[in-house]
Formats: sequence, structure tokens, C-alpha cells
Amino acid sequence: MPDPRDHLARLRRADSQVKAARVRAALDAMAAGEPPGVSQLARRARVSRRFIYDHPELRAEIAHRARQVAGQCAGVVIASLRADLENAKARNRRLESDLAASRRRLGGASARTSSARSAPPGTPARPSAPGSSNRPTPAPRRP
Repeated sequence: MPDPRDHLARLRRADSQVKAARVRAALDAMAAGEPPGVSQLARRARVSRRFIYDHPELRAEIAHRARQVAGQCAGVVIASLRADLENAKARNRRLESDLAASRRRLGGASARTSSARSAPPGTPARPSAPGSSNRPTPAPRRP
């Protein structure tokens, strides 16, 4: 007569294989960019989290998938950062050219302004005596 414990062990092994297959199917059915989580996977496969934690081969598959998703996300992040860098460089070039143009305009305007202040139009330039200044003479002091 066969041992009932062997029969129960075979049933338990078969049940475990069915559950593991459900976990793998749930893992495969997850969206491409979706990071796999044990709780989420257990709900989808209708198994306990403990079942997944007790099977190292399932945890290894989940970890492998998580690394793949992280690698894909890193590629997207790197591409986004490169695009941001190129946009920032282009903006800097535009701002530098605008600044140079503004400096040229201001340089020309300040030269015109300083020459206009030194002598009004139509006024002949007066030579100044040595040691004299253009300041008014102060009033004499009273004792």
C-alpha cells in the first residue's frame, strides 16, 4: 500500500508548480515599463506573498525583470538629460549673442552721449587754463 505522505507531497508539489506558473504568467503579463513588485505580483497571480518569498527562483526572475525595467528607464532618463543639455547650450548661445549685441549698442550710445555732454552742438570748445577746473569758484568766507 502506497504511503499517504508521498501522495500528499506529490499533490503539494503539483500545487506549487501551478502557483509558480501563475506567478510567471503574471510577471509576463505586466506592462513593459512597469516595475514588478512582490505584492502586486502576488495579487495578480492569486498567491500569497510568502509563496513568492519562499521560492528563490521566482524572486530571481522578479529581480531580473526589475533590472531590465530599471535599465530601460535609465536609457529614457539619459536621453531626456541629453536633450535638456542641448537645449540649454542653444539657449546660452542665443543669450550670449543678445548680450554681445546689447553691449555693442550701449557702447555706441555711451560714446555718443559722452561727446554730447562735453560740448553742446554749436558751442566752440574752450581751452582750459592749467590748474583750473570747470567747478564754480567758492564764495569767500566771512570771519
